[in-house]
Amino acid sequence: MNSDVNRSRPAGWIALMGVIWVLAVPAGSAPVSSGVASATDANAVKMGSFTMSVREYPLPPGVTPAKVKAAAAKGDLEAQTRLGEWLVDGTQGMAKDPKQGVSMIRSAADQGNAFAQNSVGVLYLLGEHYPRDVDEAARWFRKSAEQEDGAGECGLGTCYSMGWGVERDPKSAMVCYQRSAIHGDLMGQFQFGNCLLFGKGTEKNIAEGIRWIEKSAKQGMQDAVGELGLIYMAGLYGVPKDRVKGMAWIQKGAAAGIVECMTVLGECYENGVIVKKDIRAAKKWYGLAADKGFQPAQEELQRLLRKENL
Repeated sequence: MNSDVNRSRPAGWIALMGVIWVLAVPAGSAPVSSGVASATDANAVKMGSFTMSVREYPLPPGVTPAKVKAAAAKGDLEAQTRLGEWLVDGTQGMAKDPKQGVSMIRSAADQGNAFAQNSVGVLYLLGEHYPRDVDEAARWFRKSAEQEDGAGECGLGTCYSMGWGVERDPKSAMVCYQRSAIHGDLMGQFQFGNCLLFGKGTEKNIAEGIRWIEKSAKQGMQDAVGELGLIYMAGLYGVPKDRVKGMAWIQKGAAAGIVECMTVLGECYENGVIVKKDIRAAKKWYGLAADKGFQPAQEELQRLLRKENL
């Protein structure tokens, strides 16, 4: 469920090719390329970014790994699920033990814990430690969603959006995302915002869509941070262009280590878009993203280095 960067990011929210042309287009003018639009469409997000496992969210305020371990030892199923997730990945100081971790998660899920049921759905959806089975994924997400778990509702929305284990139904997907958003799930807020932004399963409402995406972004949802940066900088989808606000989101994302934001910031420095042209800064941001294994940044850095050597 987890990866060094985020397994979906190389095909994430932005098509880097031509991004500077997009930034230069006056707001409300000719449509942008389909590559950028489709990459931000709620139905185009690659498998793996729809359902965020518990490890991809920060711990609630006041909750520490030590407290989680203590609660798990006392039989708290949610704590046992978190502990199982950490064992799967070998994080939070835990020695990596996927077999034991998955066993703990499944045990909590079988006892009816919605938190764990969502995690089992993710395992089946991604084919990690279980054979990939979208029918089983949808079944477990539904179990979680029926208990009003935001992550489970988001997972079920994904299944309806993509037709995984259920008939494809954009309206049902939107309803699931809406419930997930209301229940505070960051990915659910992001996906519901995109439903409103693009009119997927509901009437288009750009202002309300942006509001939900911003709500997610302000809580640290990386896809939301990156999408807002590009939307405001380029004035996409009927949103008034605001390069100051857009750059603020891009810089926030870059500082947080979001590889797409780092790469876009590098493009801006290389071409003098919004910021003063600074090739050294461009190489820095390309390099930071490249070091994280982000292929578009690696390609941009190599192109810039070749250009300097001509």
